[in-house]
Amino acid sequence: MFQALRVEADAIGKPAWRPMLRYLAELHPRSVQPAQPPCPYPWEETGPGYCYRPSFSHWDIVHAVLDVVPAEPEHALRQILNNLAAQDPNGLVPGVMWLKDGEIRWRT
Repeated sequence: MFQALRVEADAIGKPAWRPMLRYLAELHPRSVQPAQPPCPYPWEETGPGYCYRPSFSHWDIVHAVLDVVPAEPEHALRQILNNLAAQDPNGLVPGVMWLKDGEIRWRT
């Protein structure tokens, strides 16, 4: 998983950007947690170093999806489906999802 993202990081943008793109390509797989309700697929958190980890907000996941969609479209789709899996009946998606005591919790 994420091999296409690693290849992309070595091929796009300015050469000066490559170290940052390689770092991001390695950060994504380090940020994936196992699937558990309500997320039907492995879910991507904000990542190592974030003080409230493991967690993500609706904007974090949008940015993570935008990072990977050209190279890893299936992963991007799964992250959107994970976020929508916790959607309220009124249509609101979670503002924040986090892991506490081994359980995913969220707020809309």
